[in-house]
Amino acid sequence: MKIASLALALLLAMSAIAHARRYVVAPPPLPPPVFDAMVDPLVAVMPLSNASIESIAKYVVAAEPSELRRIKVLHDFVADRIAYDVAGARGEVPAEDADPETVLKNRKGVCEGYARLLEELGNAAGIPIRTVHGQTSRGMHAWNAVWLYGRWYQIDVTWDAGFVDHERFVKRYSTEYLFFTHREDHTWLPVR
Repeated sequence: MKIASLALALLLAMSAIAHARRYVVAPPPLPPPVFDAMVDPLVAVMPLSNASIESIAKYVVAAEPSELRRIKVLHDFVADRIAYDVAGARGEVPAEDADPETVLKNRKGVCEGYARLLEELGNAAGIPIRTVHGQTSRGMHAWNAVWLYGRWYQIDVTWDAGFVDHERFVKRYSTEYLFFTHREDHTWLPVR
């Protein structure tokens, strides 16, 4: 009787383990990193005379060992140092407002220019950042996606730079759109 009871208990335990294995759920992805809404101090001391995408990326890589912090510094640089071209966005968007090199040189652009500049800075720093396009609560828009912790996180550096009030750009740095995974106000197309 004891042997039969032990055998039955063992059989039930093995069955429960086998059953549980069929329903194992992968752990959820890590939550997006959270940062204080302050421009990183590296941005304040970043040399800008004759700055290029490559020189900025090289500076950030040398100064910051963490990939996560590098992304934050690059985000902060673009959000803090680039102004939104309201006049350009109101009419036919000038091609230079979307060109990363020109946006860096002129320190102004539209969403496509902000996103492409962040993408180029990330790529030069060895970080997989892509420009994505889609619909937002404000119309068609361009922003970024970065591959981090095994998944895509989104970054909208344009909206983190400030906002348009009537006909002028108001600089207001934020990290609200840094490393988000889903927002009702952003619907994006697949990453290219």
